[in-house]
Amino acid sequence: MHSEHASVVIAMSTFNDTERTIRAVQSALGCSKLLQPRVVAVDDGSEPQTVLALRRIALDEPRFTLVEAEHRERGWARFDAIQVALKLNPDFLLFIDADMQLASGALEQCISLCADTGAGAIVIQETPISDHRNFATRVKVFEREVVNSTEQPITDDSIEAARFWSVEAYRVSGGLSPHQTAFEEIQPTIRYRRLGGLVARLGGRWLLHDEKHVRFRELLMKKSGYFAAMDKTTASEKGGVWEAARRWYPFRRVYYEPQNLRRYVDKPALAAGMLTMYGALTVSAVANLGWAGLSRAMAADREDADRE
Repeated sequence: MHSEHASVVIAMSTFNDTERTIRAVQSALGCSKLLQPRVVAVDDGSEPQTVLALRRIALDEPRFTLVEAEHRERGWARFDAIQVALKLNPDFLLFIDADMQLASGALEQCISLCADTGAGAIVIQETPISDHRNFATRVKVFEREVVNSTEQPITDDSIEAARFWSVEAYRVSGGLSPHQTAFEEIQPTIRYRRLGGLVARLGGRWLLHDEKHVRFRELLMKKSGYFAAMDKTTASEKGGVWEAARRWYPFRRVYYEPQNLRRYVDKPALAAGMLTMYGALTVSAVANLGWAGLSRAMAADREDADRE
């Protein structure tokens, strides 16, 4: 399909953080003059300032659909946004976060890559940005640069999640589950690859990810919440424990690629900060997941194996 004939809907959830949220919406609306994508945002019970700003955009821009919802888990708002987007019958679906910005031409690049490779889903390399220069923020930016620097094809142990999908491929994958709040974004990608689907990677500065102001304590608390809920994801997915374990920090091949080894030498303090952060997160994961959660997830894996 030629890009000029394709229809694309961009789905996102929003929650407070007005300035970044508006930038994300505006970048989505303005990322392609050729395709003129529709944008759907489900607001997850934001403060009035954010809601009023989004309402103003909806009044002025017919391509923007705003759905105001009561506050629930992030997964539900994003799930609802995708469901609204699918009802518009697009050829392609893209879901982004409210702290991301799309560059002009990103959609055309994704569609062309689908056409050239036969892929049904695209992992868009994320370029980390931040206005803050404290050490924790610089470590987080450095870490995302490392993770997103690979030029290798998507493999069975890749951690990246596809965000751009042909609608047909997204339906085949089973899509995102609103009941999963940890390790959830990659599940459709894992399922789609297991079913034989092809996932390609788009490099370049097409998707910016604002890391904001990172503090290690707040990051650890946020991730602890995710880890506490991880067993819901691993227990509900085929081979969930194994799929999570093979993607744990020390087992990701991207960290050992030559360009990243050079990064560690060039910026040893940031590399040490990243390693320390991963160590703390691993301890948090073990503490929050706990033996009970791990046992439930492993039991679900055994049931999957028995059914096969």
